[in-house]
Amino acid sequence: MYNQLISNIKDIINKTTGRKDFNIEGQNSNLSKWISWYKGSTDWHTYQAKNSNGDPIWVRRKSSGIAKLIGEDWASNYANENTRITVNKSDEENNFIQKILKKNKVLSRFNTFTEMFMCLGIGATIVMPSKIVYEGGSILKSDSEIKISYISADRVVPITVEDGSCTECAFVKYSTNYAIVQIHLLVNDEYWIVEAKGYKNKENQNNFDFKETDYSILKTNSSIPLFQIWHPNIKDNNNLENQLGCSIYGDCLDIFKCVDMTFDSFFKEFKNGSKKRYISAELTQINADGKLDRVMVDDEEVVIPPGVDGKTLIQEFNGELRVDSHIKAINFFLNYAAKKCGLGDNRFEFEGSGGRPIQTATGVIAKETALFRNVIKQENFSTDRFIEMLMSIQYVNNEFTNNPELHFTEDDIEVVYDDNIVEDTDSKKKQELSEVQNGIMSLAEFRAHWYDENYENALEFLQSNAMLINIYLPALQSGAMTPEKFVDLVYGENVKDKNQLITYINEKISYTDSIGLDLGEEEEENEEDN
Repeated sequence: MYNQLISNIKDIINKTTGRKDFNIEGQNSNLSKWISWYKGSTDWHTYQAKNSNGDPIWVRRKSSGIAKLIGEDWASNYANENTRITVNKSDEENNFIQKILKKNKVLSRFNTFTEMFMCLGIGATIVMPSKIVYEGGSILKSDSEIKISYISADRVVPITVEDGSCTECAFVKYSTNYAIVQIHLLVNDEYWIVEAKGYKNKENQNNFDFKETDYSILKTNSSIPLFQIWHPNIKDNNNLENQLGCSIYGDCLDIFKCVDMTFDSFFKEFKNGSKKRYISAELTQINADGKLDRVMVDDEEVVIPPGVDGKTLIQEFNGELRVDSHIKAINFFLNYAAKKCGLGDNRFEFEGSGGRPIQTATGVIAKETALFRNVIKQENFSTDRFIEMLMSIQYVNNEFTNNPELHFTEDDIEVVYDDNIVEDTDSKKKQELSEVQNGIMSLAEFRAHWYDENYENALEFLQSNAMLINIYLPALQSGAMTPEKFVDLVYGENVKDKNQLITYINEKISYTDSIGLDLGEEEEENEEDN
């Protein structure tokens, strides 16, 4: 089995490092195009023209940055610092996971990572121990830390893809003189991780020489992969055999050209149509060297030959700028691109004056829109990857570190995304406060929702501070709330001796009504007794 493993490693290394643009399953042949659009500089943006003397010159079209803007908007929609990943097993385990996620800056870094894999079609995260200690061929637990790495699209080489899931993968890191290839292989339902370092071939600088003596081989004894593959949750229509999706703008490159063509034309409109001053050659002087003393100082000043008698020696040109036509065209193509990329209609707006030239629409997404449905589809995909990441963290922690062992399951993991993009948080909070006042929602439910507590802890807090009695007592006194409802909200539905407590309150209400006393003081005294 070892010999077969080495043979597979050699084949994988040759494929991943002996290439400039190697097309492999899961890595679209359009990757280089997607990268160039993401950078805002493609071969299409540069073209050859001729100057006034007829000499060929290279001209570069202006780029609107539409591809990166699409990625930024997607990342903001469903992967940002307000995303919460929790383990509902115990406070100790959840706190430990939060420390690892925070130390690795998972949520802050994940936003930019999301932007890249949405634009470039694929990306990966790897969970590994910071160091591995061997003794007699066995792995010893140590004070190793858990490290999460982010791998960009051009460094991810899927090896085996089954039913839309990547089960084996290689990751490449290039340096000036060497390349490091980390390979995750599944052998007999157990993962082997091989890391190889190869140096550039002196005769062929595009190839690397790897020696078996430089291989580092780790048998994990587990079927849990320590890598996670991320990609847009859409089908690749360029390569139907590809099961790992494609760039979110993979079908929009022609539309992007339309956006940048109109954007570049808008720039030229101001450049060519700006105010110019024409000066007759009669106003210039020839010096001793036979050169003009007066020369063109900027784009606005142009020397013209002398004219007939009576001709104005200085003339001005004020071109008519087609601003509105260009803005309409740019907005049309912008929003067509946004719609094709799953961001819905009227997502972007190009303004001809002040501020950012291209602005994103409000971050609030109505639930009935196509964008909301697309965001949910992406969130469902990402939730599975986050669960895989946490299960990898648990395995690395238990097998490689001296930390207390973790014992949560996939069902204990909860991923909650930022709901600010779906509805206005302030409006929702005011609405729920109104529901509390009207008895539709309990204050404990409100506190649990907005203060990230479970219902029991929220209820305990309110009871210990006698806040519930003060809030609901006026409604009980006025008859707007029944004693049964009062007991449920203040003491909880499962309070001990519930019926006796309701009977007691009913008796107090009847007695105070008959003599006109205030129930509040006696009720608060009864709460202290309980």
